[in-house]
Amino acid sequence: LGTWLDIGCLTMHRLTWESPAKVVQKLMQYEAVHKVRSWDDMRHRLEGDRRIYAYFHSRIQHEPLIFVEVALTLHIPGNIQ
Repeated sequence: LGTWLDIGCLTMHRLTWESPAKVVQKLMQYEAVHKVRSWDDMRHRLEGDRRIYAYFHSRIQHEPLIFVEVALTLHIPGNIQ
């Protein structure tokens, strides 16, 4: 089990609108904080000042294990809603 969970077995890839639909659908399905309302909503999240990354394990390369969502800003915001 220790080998499976080794950080060296994980790779991180940025998701874009051109990413495999199966991976984007997983993100849409498992999003727990801000529900994805439509494909247009998902496209908006993958473009502009936002970045979404997925971590994959080397033995199951087409199944994302972790998603990380980032919003780029010019300044540190006073609060996060």
